[in-house]
Amino acid sequence: MFTEQSKPQATYPKQGKAAWLSFQTSEQETVPTSVLRAIFASFPLCTRAFPAFLESILTYLPLAFFDATRVALPQSSSVHNRNDFKPGPIFAFASLILIAGACVLIFLVLLAGAVNSNPVNQVYFLQADTSAISGAPAQSRWTLWNVCSVDANGRDACGKVSPAYPFDPQSNFNTMKGVPASFQGTNEFFYLTRFMFAFVLIALFFAVCSLFLGLFALCSRIGSYLSSVLCSVALFFQTIVAALMTAAYVIGRNNFNANGQTATLGEYAFAFVWAAMACLFLATISFCIAGVTSKKDKTTTARTGGRFGRRKTAKERGSFIDSESQRRVKDEYN
Repeated sequence: MFTEQSKPQATYPKQGKAAWLSFQTSEQETVPTSVLRAIFASFPLCTRAFPAFLESILTYLPLAFFDATRVALPQSSSVHNRNDFKPGPIFAFASLILIAGACVLIFLVLLAGAVNSNPVNQVYFLQADTSAISGAPAQSRWTLWNVCSVDANGRDACGKVSPAYPFDPQSNFNTMKGVPASFQGTNEFFYLTRFMFAFVLIALFFAVCSLFLGLFALCSRIGSYLSSVLCSVALFFQTIVAALMTAAYVIGRNNFNANGQTATLGEYAFAFVWAAMACLFLATISFCIAGVTSKKDKTTTARTGGRFGRRKTAKERGSFIDSESQRRVKDEYN
């Protein structure tokens, strides 16, 4: 046993002495008491080191994360590159949807009369009562390919197909008996509907070209502008188709009704033609917006202002010179 003079003096941390003494109940230490002594002895050291450790984590970890994400996601980060967001691809994608819809609508009109299946056997431009015309069915429907009768289900029952089939009752039925006098002695309706067929094909051709070229509009300004040009050409011819169709078949309906023969316009054909024109119009505008709001192509030169323009600075070119945050991280780890 140690005497009072020879007993070793215990040393305690400055902040932990009082806490340690509160757990000293006897000279005989138990295991839990020893563990508590060690914990409370190290507690002051932890309390001094933890704030510095926490400060370093909160200071340098965000900087390191920012540098990593800036390299990995140079343009897609909505937090650090919010000003670099360009909505061009969104408008280009919307244009593709509109053009695809216009192509489908034009195809439905073009196939009416050539295919005797649903749903195109419900598409026609004009239905008229032709029971008074010699050699004609009771109800006749005109399409781009032929004149069809109406079956018991109210669908088109079309026969022989002839491209660019004209809307001209006296030549369609090879007679003038029972044909309204307004159709006799004129070739107006013949040429209106014949040219309409040609313009439908031209509009469809440019619409399909614009659809495929529009895929490049998702990543290129030039693709957006070229697609808008092709789409505007398709819009031009589709507008002519809508005008010719409306003029020919509305006047024809009025002529039949004025002669006492009931006639109605084909709602599906008129809706599809005008809706296709509207889709092409919106797609043209959307392609133009996509070109204006898209990023500049990566193939541009390093100079600005043309061949003799000023050189871009190191910051504009994306120099390898370390930024302030990168230097701070390197200094910290060194």
